[in-house]
Amino acid sequence: MTDIDGSGEISFDELLLTVESMARIYSSMMGGALHGEIDVDAVRLLFNKLDRNGDGTITLDEYKRGMKRNPEFVAQLQLTSLHGASRSAALERSKQEAAEALAALESKLAELKTLVAEADRLCASLPNGNANGGDDGGSSERHASLVACVEKMAALLAIKRAAAPAPATEASDPMPADGAAPATDNAGLRLLTNSLHSSRPSNLAAALQAPLSPGEGGAPAAGADNPLERRLGTSSKGSTVFFGHKNWDLVLNVMKGIQLAVGRSELETGRPVSMYDFGVKEKYTLVSGAEASHCRFVDYAPYVFAQLRRHFGIDSEQYVRSIGPGNMLSNLMLGSLSSLAELGSEGKSGSFFYLSSDGKYFVKTVRKDEHKLLRHMLFKYYAHMTKTAARGEEDAPDSLLTRIVGCHVVRLSKHSKAGTGAVKIYFVVMENALECRFDVDRKYDLKGSWVGRRTPASQKADRKVTLKDLDLVEGPDRMRVDAPTKERLMASLRRDTAFLEHHHIIDYSLLVGFHQVSEAELAAPVKTSGPFFKRFHGGLLSADRKSAYVMGIIDFLTPYGSRKRAERVLKTLIFLDRDGISVMPARAYARRFLHFMENDVMTTA
Repeated sequence: MTDIDGSGEISFDELLLTVESMARIYSSMMGGALHGEIDVDAVRLLFNKLDRNGDGTITLDEYKRGMKRNPEFVAQLQLTSLHGASRSAALERSKQEAAEALAALESKLAELKTLVAEADRLCASLPNGNANGGDDGGSSERHASLVACVEKMAALLAIKRAAAPAPATEASDPMPADGAAPATDNAGLRLLTNSLHSSRPSNLAAALQAPLSPGEGGAPAAGADNPLERRLGTSSKGSTVFFGHKNWDLVLNVMKGIQLAVGRSELETGRPVSMYDFGVKEKYTLVSGAEASHCRFVDYAPYVFAQLRRHFGIDSEQYVRSIGPGNMLSNLMLGSLSSLAELGSEGKSGSFFYLSSDGKYFVKTVRKDEHKLLRHMLFKYYAHMTKTAARGEEDAPDSLLTRIVGCHVVRLSKHSKAGTGAVKIYFVVMENALECRFDVDRKYDLKGSWVGRRTPASQKADRKVTLKDLDLVEGPDRMRVDAPTKERLMASLRRDTAFLEHHHIIDYSLLVGFHQVSEAELAAPVKTSGPFFKRFHGGLLSADRKSAYVMGIIDFLTPYGSRKRAERVLKTLIFLDRDGISVMPARAYARRFLHFMENDVMTTA
């Protein structure tokens, strides 16, 4: 905070200077200059809110409290908006330039038509020359006029050719060697792309024609020699990625890439999703770090996921504000660079979880085969979630599957080209299954198995620890619902497990959070639309109105392949309980899962 006179109080000019300084720091960290101007009126409005005494000054404590209570202030500055002031201005300039160019071409076309008519008239008036080249005496003048007319037409045609876009080349590598954006068929698109800090979007036509390559990239496997583990190290649960952290560049590039991808997908018109959209992938080259190392960000099926977000009611600007780098500016405004986002604990596969600052979204790394499976089943996943799979599907029960809203790859290396030192990190963006308006008191990860599904007694008191199947069976917690609600839940689970079984998927679980409802929560208004299990402040109210449950099916990207078959054989030999271990064929897994939910998790009041 800038306190020029050292009085301990901040004037409007000092607040404006602070905002401008933080904006410059933010833009520098994002790899570009500050675009647009600070909204002085928004700063003045915030200052007037904080200046309760009306004496023209505020204290540091008042400033901090005000920033925390007015999170919309950063958005009002339009520095991190998906369509900020600079981008809107660039778009308006491109529209104006396009209109002027069109008017100029129409004028030239009209002139060209006039010249063609004049040339036709002159040609018709020229006599047929004899063998000696004789003429009627006036033909030389008309011939000269015809030559001049043809020269003007040639000049007009040259202008028209210069205005036409050159065909794109090297579609497989849209980033030229010198870093400049190649010519496109729209000047406005170039301006808009530059305002997004990107070299340019990848060639869409080439991406539409390019099939998904099953053998693309290398899968970061778990273990001591895991390149992802070497990049990320071992982070403790709930640690934060701060400025100077070893993962800072990686997480920042993920956030920047998502912002670019969403901004690019917003340029598409509201057309229906076609089969071509499921095979599209767009590439962006990001530069970060003191050594100016290159990071390649790949966005898969951008228009499909944009339509999924719209179907889920997710606003694009709010999504970018949550998962993009915008929250970093909020932290800067509070005088802190210590926290960009929360990084959860890594799983057995070496995955890491990045939780958005508002708790709405997770970024989770996945293995290459899981990433490939998602792309393979994306068409049916889209139909399943939007209820467009078959006739009558619009009346199908709401899905409990976690909502996946993005599928990406980050390739880390010193160069934008793939090389021996390149590391590919596959990740997806999904909604937080436990995101709700109340605090979760206890949460359970339920699969229906019992071998190794008990939490150590020393950890059960910790509210952050996720409990397991036997903890629920041996404890008092149950989902107490009435018979119609139980049947609706079971119908949703049956539909979802049939979808997963069709794709030979196992290892999924139902994540359930329990909450003790207060009188104030019961009195507050609730939703009357959307999934029935999310209408009570993001959850489901129990039949006795004493508890609320928030739930979702998670971790449904594991196929029952050769690796899992081998794991099943090994665990059967070790535990001598083939029915109680987690790994089972897809059909048996689904049946056990449904039986456990119906008989052990839910109970009718």
